[in-house]
Amino acid sequence: MFEVQWPRGILPYAVIVGMTVLPLSAFTAESTSLGPLDIVRDFGLTLFRSQFNLQVVFYLAVAAHVVEGALCYKKAVKMGSSTPVGWGLQTALLGFPSFRVLLKMEKDGGKTS
Repeated sequence: MFEVQWPRGILPYAVIVGMTVLPLSAFTAESTSLGPLDIVRDFGLTLFRSQFNLQVVFYLAVAAHVVEGALCYKKAVKMGSSTPVGWGLQTALLGFPSFRVLLKMEKDGGKTS
């Protein structure tokens, strides 16, 4: 049996910041000031051309995280984890950095590093 492990590095924190900033950028009116986050919103609007497109990107990102969390839960159950729900929720929050840890554990035979 193995427990949930937090992924190493800065990437999990970047995912959390991104998934927090994206809805702020996508669902606040352009006339509303977000302070220092205005730069992020302007970058998103430049990249995706409209606020509607930012909203679509947000919905697709949430859907991808939910699907990945469900797949991770299923994989953790198959591997015999004592906390498959934890793996699923963590992966739904963090996405591939968390799933990558589980896949590495599967490759290493369930050993934690």
